[in-house]
Amino acid sequence: MKLNKFLIVGMSALILSACGGGTGNGAGTLPSGGQAATKEQAIEAIGNAYETFLDLDSFEANLNLSRVHLDMTSPFYLESEAALDEVAGYGTIEVDVSGKIKAAAKGLASSDLADLEAEVKVENLNFSLYSGTEIADEVTDDIDVGFEDLDLAAYLKDGGAYLNIADEEVRDVVQLIAGLKSMEGFPEKIAMLDLIPSEALPINALLFGLLSEEMDLPSPEDFVALLPTIIDDNVMDMLDDYISLVSYEDGRFGVALDWNKAKLLEVLGDALASMEGSSEMLIEIEKCITLNAFKFSLLLDSEGRLSSIKIDVNGGFDSSKSDVLEGEMGSKGNVIVQTDLSFKYGDDVTVNYPTDLDSYLPLS
Repeated sequence: MKLNKFLIVGMSALILSACGGGTGNGAGTLPSGGQAATKEQAIEAIGNAYETFLDLDSFEANLNLSRVHLDMTSPFYLESEAALDEVAGYGTIEVDVSGKIKAAAKGLASSDLADLEAEVKVENLNFSLYSGTEIADEVTDDIDVGFEDLDLAAYLKDGGAYLNIADEEVRDVVQLIAGLKSMEGFPEKIAMLDLIPSEALPINALLFGLLSEEMDLPSPEDFVALLPTIIDDNVMDMLDDYISLVSYEDGRFGVALDWNKAKLLEVLGDALASMEGSSEMLIEIEKCITLNAFKFSLLLDSEGRLSSIKIDVNGGFDSSKSDVLEGEMGSKGNVIVQTDLSFKYGDDVTVNYPTDLDSYLPLS
């Protein structure tokens, strides 16, 4: 198999940025008792995480989206038909998301359909999306959609899939996406029996096979063998400038960063160092950036499995504060991400089925 070193680096970053119970620590901090990780410990942690991910038999993920917000306003110019003057206008987009999502599965490594169980539960999901333009004093709303307190549940049992879309918000979304005139007569609880054939099992091998075809994923052995050629002393020195890598005596491994505005500008300065005029550019960027929080923390458990990941980002950009960048007609934007993800495994995983699965109706 041809192995792509860039893929290995990417997979290492993915493993260390997608890992996920909870530690009681906030974003940007790790449990006490650890020490700075060596290169060998980092390589071992990444290799273990990759291997346990591919051999996963059960998991439960709990995602708490406390708040995800993005707004951006960008200027543009149009030519007036009445007079060939430039008319200043703005395009605006705003997105907000919050809610809780649980995803749990058992029997991923089994070849028996009776062992395969899964549950996905969405609770109190809120979503809004707005996009519009403002030209002179005229405002046009191009997109203005959203929903509040959406609840949704789906299950896998004995090879069949079951979907509960009784929530009115869910039915409105289904009607909108499917382009239906009405949801009248459409079942609130749907069964899709015999959806997964036994030949497709085990599921983890099937997923790995599909990923291997699309991404040329290396085997665990090849991945681990390549890591020392990718993560060398220079890489560790570079990482040490930006993030904290922490190892624990019990085998846990953590990654954390907590940047203020000065640290972010330092990172940007390193990234722009090869560009002509980078120092002047950095001065202008500093005028435009606000940063209240830029925190991230991740923890692998003693078996290399994803344990928790927490993110807290709150910042903005306003290029109108720099005459060099865009002057009075500047782009503006803000981003807020406050979320945490935790994982459970083995006997701690719970897949909860409703008592009325037999009443779910097949789609006709």
